[in-house]
Amino acid sequence: MSASGPAATTPDEAEDSYESVAGLYDLIAAAQGASAPPLISAFAELAQPGMRVVDVGAGTGRVALAVGARQADVWCVEPSASMRSALLAKLAQHPQLWPHMTVRAGQAPGMALDGTFDYAYLAGSLQFLDAADRGATFAELSDRLAPGALLALDMVDDLPVTPDPDGAEATVADVVVGKSRYTLHAAVTAAAAGRADMRYRYVTECGNHRTVQTLRRTRYFHTFDEVHADLTATGFTVDTEHSGGWRDNTQPLVARRNR
Repeated sequence: MSASGPAATTPDEAEDSYESVAGLYDLIAAAQGASAPPLISAFAELAQPGMRVVDVGAGTGRVALAVGARQADVWCVEPSASMRSALLAKLAQHPQLWPHMTVRAGQAPGMALDGTFDYAYLAGSLQFLDAADRGATFAELSDRLAPGALLALDMVDDLPVTPDPDGAEATVADVVVGKSRYTLHAAVTAAAAGRADMRYRYVTECGNHRTVQTLRRTRYFHTFDEVHADLTATGFTVDTEHSGGWRDNTQPLVARRNR
């Protein structure tokens, strides 16, 4: 035990909904090509060498690796142990990035961040936060971002989705590797104001062998006006230099911590 007391610990997750599909996550993204969200380059370009950066919901590190490659120091906060494992497996192939990448368990809000940061982003992760968690996360980041620091997020003003009356699924991606075909299908099973219950089916077929892995989760939708109100309330101003027409949801929304 150090003089400052025992280190805080995070208990193992009781349930990891990505446990069975984390290994397919990047393969499906690769199959989607440039259309696969999030827009990696847009988030990475906001990072500068030497910056301390928070990746909220880092997943398998698709954005974090690009940010680290810019010589920024990235704190990857991710609740799923299997997604963190996938990130670390990729990071193992890039030892030059090891000094710049810190991967740890954590969930927004309640990330328990230490120190001050120069940039934070939610790339593809706003959909996991309901309205209350959205405001609490912005407030937590505001407390940890230096004056003038940037906060970037996507999935703002995405159109809400509704269940198909026939229960039909949409095919998100289809890719063949060797003799195996991997397909991701998505369906909306229920919807209410600002949220939808989703079912994702990852199907692997090789000859006569077929496996199906199913992931169910809730997706939340956030309007520009709601996000803008929470940003303003927690000490941020939309940065029009980086956001351009900030109601354009094809690009990340960027805000700056007030000085």
